[in-house]
Amino acid sequence: MELRRLQDDSALVQWSDGESRELVYNPVRIINEITVIKKPKVAWSQRNMADYYEWARKPRFTRFWDKSLFYCEKLRNDYSALAVSQLFLRQRFMLLGPDLSAAHFLLYRNCRVRFKGHDHWTEMVDGTVDEIPSSYEPGWFVEAIDASDTRMVYEGLQNMRNLTFLKYLDLSYCPYVDVWCIDRITGEMCDSLEFLNLSGCPDVNWNAIESLWRLRKLKTLVLYDMDHVKDLKLLCLLLLEVLPDLEIRGVDYIDTKLLEGTEHEHLVTELDELQLLADRDKEKKLFIESGSNKEQPNDDRLRSARA
Repeated sequence: MELRRLQDDSALVQWSDGESRELVYNPVRIINEITVIKKPKVAWSQRNMADYYEWARKPRFTRFWDKSLFYCEKLRNDYSALAVSQLFLRQRFMLLGPDLSAAHFLLYRNCRVRFKGHDHWTEMVDGTVDEIPSSYEPGWFVEAIDASDTRMVYEGLQNMRNLTFLKYLDLSYCPYVDVWCIDRITGEMCDSLEFLNLSGCPDVNWNAIESLWRLRKLKTLVLYDMDHVKDLKLLCLLLLEVLPDLEIRGVDYIDTKLLEGTEHEHLVTELDELQLLADRDKEKKLFIESGSNKEQPNDDRLRSARA
């Protein structure tokens, strides 16, 4: 019976919305990823000599004799518990579909989601989520995710696969988001993501920032409190070469003081004028879209605002 259950759990999961999406999940691969961190329990009768040798050499009472080893083991155990708690659940996916299952997973971990066609954010209220369906219903597509200041880990991203309408993702100040998480995000959300916030993520390094070029539709990148990243300004300039329409916030990658007193000092004035024109175009666009009867913006007000 146990073997049959394992075979059923390891079978490929196929899902279709009856229209355009045909999705396939491989639970075996997901299980293999978690076993790298948390080894499955094996009966003593099935263990070999290497297992006995490892058990005999394992330090005991490290809390009293080896504080550093105890701290490392505690970090590993805490991460393993988080990874297990955020595993992909086959039953939840089959019941809700990719978008609603991702929404339930995120909401029960203090995240917020916004669905396509909705103006408000959906979040947990009093420990319950009554606003969204508890079984699959067509037309519910996750468009934005706010997972800022949460304990999201790499294994939890398995629950956010195939969100084809996802445009907004906020992972700011997440202590466990690292280069592996960014690699998965840039690989699976490269065709939809337009906004990404990685501010204050301590484990995001230069390698993670460099891989963001794969997000071909990215329009806004927020990188506040990222001084620990080596050559961050240079990385931003390289990203702008690949994605010229990208707006990067939180990084002053243009140092105009370097041109002062040189023959190229006039470029500073030209840059200010270009930025002034860009701000004016944006404000006029907002003015037209809002249909306001107020006075249209002028250059003097923009200069005073910039000052």
